[in-house]
Amino acid sequence: VKSRTAYAKVMELDPGNIDARKGMEMVEGAMHAGPVDEKEVERRVKADPEAMSILQDPNFQMILRDIQQNPSTAAKYMADPIISQKLKKLMDVGVIQAKQAPM
Repeated sequence: VKSRTAYAKVMELDPGNIDARKGMEMVEGAMHAGPVDEKEVERRVKADPEAMSILQDPNFQMILRDIQQNPSTAAKYMADPIISQKLKKLMDVGVIQAKQAPM
């Protein structure tokens, strides 16, 4: 996973970087999550007004597209506490999942 590699590099350069450590924990947690049930994710999102609001925010949609197109940008966004909190919320409801790269 590119984002995992980016976090590992940041932690190598700055072992005390709390944002990188949190990001790594989130990525690793998502990597170990089970398969995605799209109907269940949709149900969770509809039941969570905060997640719905995040997904409807045009600025946040641009952030999600940026991360999707270039996963290494996740580290940059995770450094922002507000964006990090929103990404965590989307991970909690299953919208965002990190996938392991094929070996």
